[in-house]
Amino acid sequence: KSAHNESYPLVLGKVELSIPQLKGASFLIEQQLYDAVTTARFQKDDWTVVYKTFVSATDDVMAVEISMTGKGSLEGDIRLALPGEKEILNKPPVELAHPGKRELSVTAKGIQYLSRAFEDSVEIPTKAAIALQVAGSPDGKFTLKQGKPVRFVCAFSSNFKSKDCVEAVIRKVTECTPKRVSAIEKAHKQWWKNY
Repeated sequence: KSAHNESYPLVLGKVELSIPQLKGASFLIEQQLYDAVTTARFQKDDWTVVYKTFVSATDDVMAVEISMTGKGSLEGDIRLALPGEKEILNKPPVELAHPGKRELSVTAKGIQYLSRAFEDSVEIPTKAAIALQVAGSPDGKFTLKQGKPVRFVCAFSSNFKSKDCVEAVIRKVTECTPKRVSAIEKAHKQWWKNY
């Protein structure tokens, strides 16, 4: 069935990173065009929090490392979330002829994942998924301390790349050891250098 004049871009989901103690912090975010690595620096009181992230040019992976300097510790939380009102910029049709399916869940090992799909009564079934794993945290909560960075990785896929994109992204994040992420980052930087 056709969805002519009923299709529109959809956000798959979002990563929500919360560190409440940094509310009101000053910040600077920069992306280096040479290697497409984004760095953000947040400062408040005696704390400085830096995150470094890249979306790989060679793999369907996003890696993030968060570090802190300062005394004490900061509590934080990382979650996958389905799109909210802020992510829906274009007004979709009021009554969708082909409603989608959405899933947001956590595996027994603490890997968060979500998917969105349009599979019923459409000419071209589509499904996309994202998974998130926080190193050393089965619930997405973390504590930042000086000298102890927190790392997390997201993987993305769709039914055009894998038969079961949810299973594929869950498997991908479990394979993203620090050594593997380092290799992905090296390949990413080399790709941008050649570009």
